[in-house]
Amino acid sequence: MPDINIFPGDMIDGFLSFASVFATPFFIINYFLIFHKDRYKKIVKKFHIENGNYAMPYSMIIVLGAFISAIVYGILI
Repeated sequence: MPDINIFPGDMIDGFLSFASVFATPFFIINYFLIFHKDRYKKIVKKFHIENGNYAMPYSMIIVLGAFISAIVYGILI
C-alpha cells in the first residue's frame, strides 16, 4: 500500500491510501460498466424490476464486491 503523508493525522492519510488503492478502481470500473455511453439504460431494459427499486440489488452487489476485495487483500498481505 502506498504511504501517503500529506496531512498530520493518521486517519486522513489512511483514508487517502484506501481511496487510492481500493475505491478509485471500483469507481472507474463502475463508470465504464454502467454509465459510459448510457449503458445503464440497456441494463434497466434487460433486467426490469417491477417496483422500480434498483437501490437494494445495486447496494448488495457493491457490498459483496467490497467484501471480496477485502478478503483478497487480506490473503495477499
